[in-house]
Amino acid sequence: MSRRDEILGQLTYLVDELEAQIGVIGLIPHVLWDARPPEAATLREMYASMLEREHGANRTRFGLEPQQVADSLEPAELLSALAGARSELVSALEGTDFNEEVAYQITQEDTDALRRVAERLHETSMGTPQVKAG
Repeated sequence: MSRRDEILGQLTYLVDELEAQIGVIGLIPHVLWDARPPEAATLREMYASMLEREHGANRTRFGLEPQQVADSLEPAELLSALAGARSELVSALEGTDFNEEVAYQITQEDTDALRRVAERLHETSMGTPQVKAG
């Protein structure tokens, strides 16, 4: 497998992760989907930000035209739209001489975004950790 194929595989990982999350996203109560922790984004806003980046900056980094982002998507629709946008990006890059460093940077941004989502989901289920003064 070539380095380019490996990078395309890493870009595709986001699709795999989102498809797995779509199956369980309905377990999150709607109120928690839109709950706003102090000085932080809601889960909906976190995924919407990823979708905006996918339709905008991630496309323009490779010389592709940005796309319009749909408004007010339900949780599963939002994840599905993000997975679809990434699949389209990967398809557009296949067989081209894309910038590997830019693609790698996108995979790192994906990792950071998914980590923040996982932390938020953990906080939602467990509550914010409390530190007692010694």
